[in-house]
Amino acid sequence: MTGPPSNHPFTDYLDHLDVNSVAQSLEAHFFDPILGRDKPYTGPDGIAWQHVKPNLLAHVETVRQQLRKGRFTFTPFQRTPLNSLTPPTPNRHGKPMKKKGPDPSPNKVRVVYKPSIRNVTAQTCLLAYLAPRLNSQFSAASYAYQPGKSAHGAVKRLWRSLTADRPCGLVFDIVGFFDHLDHDRLLADAQQLLGTDWDPLLEAMLRRYLKTGSVQRPRKHQPAHGRLNSQHPSRGYQPRHQGVPQGGALSALLSNVALHGLDTYAAGHWYDVTYIRYADNIALLGSSMAQVKACYDDLTHVLDNDYGLAVYGPDEAANSDKFQWVNLAKPTDAHTATPYLTFLGYRIERDSIKIAPANVAAFKLKVRHLCQGWQRRCDPPEKLLEQLGRLIDGPVQAQTGEPMGYGWRHYFSLCSNRGQFRELSAWLARTLQKTLHATKHDTNQDIPYDTTPLTLTLLK
Repeated sequence: MTGPPSNHPFTDYLDHLDVNSVAQSLEAHFFDPILGRDKPYTGPDGIAWQHVKPNLLAHVETVRQQLRKGRFTFTPFQRTPLNSLTPPTPNRHGKPMKKKGPDPSPNKVRVVYKPSIRNVTAQTCLLAYLAPRLNSQFSAASYAYQPGKSAHGAVKRLWRSLTADRPCGLVFDIVGFFDHLDHDRLLADAQQLLGTDWDPLLEAMLRRYLKTGSVQRPRKHQPAHGRLNSQHPSRGYQPRHQGVPQGGALSALLSNVALHGLDTYAAGHWYDVTYIRYADNIALLGSSMAQVKACYDDLTHVLDNDYGLAVYGPDEAANSDKFQWVNLAKPTDAHTATPYLTFLGYRIERDSIKIAPANVAAFKLKVRHLCQGWQRRCDPPEKLLEQLGRLIDGPVQAQTGEPMGYGWRHYFSLCSNRGQFRELSAWLARTLQKTLHATKHDTNQDIPYDTTPLTLTLLK
């Protein structure tokens, strides 16, 4: 016989938390599968991963005890503009290309929040408790940040509906979704989903996580004495009153909690319209443009009144990827801006699925970045080919050396236009030949590669 349910389930969970499993999750989090080594990670508090890893179990146990007693405090995140993480595109001489046209507006620059290692550890503990209890309750129309679901499932469902009986579609994004979520409503939705698994200690830790501010400048060294004053004006501290820090694993789960009500509403009121959501990307597919437009207006009204969120419209969208109409039944429709839909990196047309041009350009930029880093380090050619192989085919198994299938080629495996892969394979071979010749390596033989699946045959 089992006893009555506990009034503090999260507290009881922390009492029996497996410290070894949390440590293994942290080791996987700070491992770079492309480079095949640990990330040179240093948090905004000045504490590096290589300093924590030797005493990892003791570190996890300390965080667990602080969470158990309700004394854990999240250190501020570090604000990093997303465009600063990407190196500028070099020209054929290796110098950054000059930008053409006006610079983008500062409001359009996305910001990610870099957590400290303490924050990542606490998020891992919270996720281990929340994820099994919440993922099973989310809608079937939600495809992001859940086990067993991925962008492939969302793209396949969109393709089947668009080419079958619902040729009219609309794709739009929510404006500043992660930055404008209401904390009180988010916690109320989480409490409703968890039911008896809700705990006052869990609420306090989640609210403390949501309220954690951010700094602009990281601290380079760990303080020798006393506590780190993260709110010092020299570090550009900003408090957080709404939204979740984008880039954290816990924020991804909370984003699904925040829009679970919208998923339920769409399924109950618009059963004749296919509703697909991946994070803040929403696709609507129907049999007529009027039907899709009515559903869009209804969901826009719900997001505005109940959630305080706005969506991109035909006038506010910065580019066509934020708001797109398509009508395969009548391509000359006045609402149709393009004869395709760009969704999650794919360009979905009437008779084919292609890789979006922006993602092709991003792949080439990443290859150039790896080649430039290899030239600076003067590594042997095998090292560069190994890194490119990990980028294309993903990480490999430690025992067999076989690819695990999580790389660029796996993500775009739904592409039906094999000509794109052949063109990229030829471009990749030319780029490698130029790189090796520029560094005076022996390149008498051509670099072997398979043109169809875009897979490098690594040199022995």
